[in-house]
Amino acid sequence: MDIEEADRRSIIDFVEQKLNIKEENPLIQTKKIIDKGYTSTTKKSLLRFVYIIVDTTQSSTRVDFKPSRIGLTQIYLKNFIKNFFDSNPLSVLSIGKTQNGQCITLQEFTSSISLLDKTIEKLVVDEKEDFSLFECLNETFNIFAEAPPYAFREVVLIQSTPSTKDKGDINEQINKAKQCKITFNIISLNAKTFIFQKLTKETQGKYDTALHEKDYENLLNSYCEPPQQILNKTEKTLIQVGFPNKKYSKISVLCACHMELKTNFYICPQCKSKNCEVPSKCSGCQLNLILPLHITKSYHFSQNLKEFELLGQEKSNNSMETEQDKTQNILCNGCSEDIKEDYFSKCQNCKSIFCLECDILIHKQKLNCPKC
Repeated sequence: MDIEEADRRSIIDFVEQKLNIKEENPLIQTKKIIDKGYTSTTKKSLLRFVYIIVDTTQSSTRVDFKPSRIGLTQIYLKNFIKNFFDSNPLSVLSIGKTQNGQCITLQEFTSSISLLDKTIEKLVVDEKEDFSLFECLNETFNIFAEAPPYAFREVVLIQSTPSTKDKGDINEQINKAKQCKITFNIISLNAKTFIFQKLTKETQGKYDTALHEKDYENLLNSYCEPPQQILNKTEKTLIQVGFPNKKYSKISVLCACHMELKTNFYICPQCKSKNCEVPSKCSGCQLNLILPLHITKSYHFSQNLKEFELLGQEKSNNSMETEQDKTQNILCNGCSEDIKEDYFSKCQNCKSIFCLECDILIHKQKLNCPKC
């Protein structure tokens, strides 16, 4: 078979074309990603059941992430738990680990930060290198068996080993996870693997590789934000909840949830049992115990703020000159600083002007326009 050499000029033209392309502002790229995710046909999940699986095989002791992969994971997970319940007060977390080719659940679904912190300290490294994605999926099906149908089911796997040793058909397990509507997300501290990528793609999850310590922290904290759900695919369900009264006692009383002596506790309005933490499920009657503050915070984080209009060089030539002239003497309504860049955003409701950094902050964290 004859091999024909391509025109040498075509490679030169390609390189010149790439060099002439002007790099897009990274802030504009971030804004476009945020605006693309927030549409009128989606809403954020309020009730999330998140199962965190930590790979504790021998590869987790490597020191490419300081002090070590498992050591940094423990530090970041404790911060993640606090941030998670701040944005998802009605959700629950569970923690598991891999050991001897199996997946073991260390803590069932709970909203107790103290219990989850104690569980993280129990993450002991396994001496063997055996990791089985098949067993992780099996344990996932078991723990989500008791999850209510209205909950959004997620798994966050922190992967250190790039390979998997499976005893059964992993493709059948992936199809089962897809049917059970479980979203798998993977943060890899190693190279990407095809079968892991297939799992996340089939379940509409994310598969990211941490490049350094800060990138690892950002990837983990990205799962604090409630995910988007399509409105017509979400069933509306009424959930029975109770608002407990907080009591103070001079004498220590045994709580029903941990069987520990407490002086501050919450009285269940249904069975009158004493629980020491909310939000949680009553240990006596399994009623969901929450406070009005949790409802308010959940509603706040569930709203999608309409995207701001991007002004600047992406407009027509006539409007571009007008808006550029305006930015010379205009202040951002968020940070009160002069807008020095050629790009800025405008709220479509109150017409207030914001710099791109404030626009991103408002849509990712504040979720409401400060001027409206």
